[in-house]
Amino acid sequence: MKGTVELLQKYYRIIIFLFFGTYFMLGLCLVRDYGVPLDEWCSLKNGTVLLNYLFHGDTTLFSFFGKYYGLWFDTLLAVLAPRFSAVDDLRTLYFARHGIIFCLFFISTIFFYKICRYQFHDWKISLLGTLFL
Repeated sequence: MKGTVELLQKYYRIIIFLFFGTYFMLGLCLVRDYGVPLDEWCSLKNGTVLLNYLFHGDTTLFSFFGKYYGLWFDTLLAVLAPRFSAVDDLRTLYFARHGIIFCLFFISTIFFYKICRYQFHDWKISLLGTLFL
């Protein structure tokens, strides 16, 4: 038992790297299985309406039904997603949006791990908390 604990302590950085690497690869493989929620189209429309207002002066934003939603994240997705997909194909556009959202969440889990590590001073508890998240 003591040898196992010492072995874990010795290779904890490799274990953390393998955990996050496996999580990232698994997440990228599952992006196409997310499905399309009912508000996905609204989210896509929110981002394009704000972009049209910012770059073309289109005032549709002021009478738009989604003007009170948080538009900045949708706008970020409206800018980035077409870079990774065909603009005229909604299916690949949704896959690109889901991939970007997953990558942002993946980065947030790394920061969550670091916060747990700072709080608990133990990499095992921090990794367990990240796993539960």
